[in-house]
Amino acid sequence: MRQLCPEQAGPEVGGGPPAIRLVGSGIRGAQDLAAVCDQFIEMAEGAKCRSVLLNFAQVDFISSVGLCKLLTLRNKLSANGGQLFLCNLNCNIRQVFEATKLDSVFDIDDQEPVLVASKF
Repeated sequence: MRQLCPEQAGPEVGGGPPAIRLVGSGIRGAQDLAAVCDQFIEMAEGAKCRSVLLNFAQVDFISSVGLCKLLTLRNKLSANGGQLFLCNLNCNIRQVFEATKLDSVFDIDDQEPVLVASKF
């Protein structure tokens, strides 16, 4: 599995830990999603980041394990006063979030630039 490297999007407002977003080619499937979430969960536990933006542009499928990882990451970030942002969900993945009512739990937008401009 290839190593995915998060990059800082800039300092967190209020002088807290930095906001982090995944840049470049983004997440390329369910395995990458789990690996990325694990990396960010570790960073959140160490208070090394507060806000995370995940771009789902290249993700075709999300498993129950992936949903669990996202919820864990969201909860860890929230405990540190941060947030998890999701963008570019395809229609199948969006339907999973809607069917499980997780669309009301996560901050989801159709395009990354909208989230970056408004949140980071």
